[in-house]
Amino acid sequence: KDYEGYFDAIMLDAPCSGSATWRKDESSKEDFTIAKLEKCVHIQNSLIEMCYRMLKEGGYLCYSTCSFSFEEDEGVILPFLKKHIDMKAVPISDSVLFKRSSSLKEAIHVLPSLFPGEGQFVCLLQKDGIKKQNVTSPINSRKKYSSLFKELGIEQYDEKIIGSSIYALKKPIKTGKLQILRYGVKVLNEDNPHVYDHHLALSEIGNIKKLNLSEKEATAYLGGESFKCDAPDGIYRACFEDRPLGIAKIAKGTLKNHYPKGKRRKRDSILL
Repeated sequence: KDYEGYFDAIMLDAPCSGSATWRKDESSKEDFTIAKLEKCVHIQNSLIEMCYRMLKEGGYLCYSTCSFSFEEDEGVILPFLKKHIDMKAVPISDSVLFKRSSSLKEAIHVLPSLFPGEGQFVCLLQKDGIKKQNVTSPINSRKKYSSLFKELGIEQYDEKIIGSSIYALKKPIKTGKLQILRYGVKVLNEDNPHVYDHHLALSEIGNIKKLNLSEKEATAYLGGESFKCDAPDGIYRACFEDRPLGIAKIAKGTLKNHYPKGKRRKRDSILL
């Protein structure tokens, strides 16, 4: 009730029986029962009704499951569209990798036999009407990190600190009743205030200096290596062919690697 007609777009990746993941997860296959499917359908119907209430006029709702069951896919959407005549299904672009739903032509099934991955059902919906702008409070210029935001050229962004993480969002939203995973772009962590976050590097916002790496250097960077570099000291957005890879720090002719440790892997070439 605190967010009725508030959101421009909502993605509902609904809890489901998971039948489209059986190929890779035997345990989900063994766990399947009709009772579980029926319980999931009840939850799906409840969630899509919540999303309808929170969606603006003119807004988009994307519904998806990793289930092959009609009951969890078209069986949720078709009654929903009958109930809410101000909602319509929007066609998803054709692809040889998609299979059209036979009972809901705008929706698609992603099948392992056609698509290089597991299964999925996706349907895009839109609410009738003209989208209106939210009335938001002005962005607070008295930020704790106002000098940092100005240095990055993102002083027009809203600042929010969650835990020790500092986030930037161009348009502030009220978050008092929401569980926030990420409020916009993560700028940095207060525990390490001298190095920008990987998320900021990939977002391409902020005027961080670019450092274009050669193929050999980029390959070493993705592997977590440090190496000699003749660029001036400072923090850089490491790039390959102008595409951002992550954050790098140059100190005394050496590139210090800040590519996330969990993402690092050795390879022969970045092009492979």
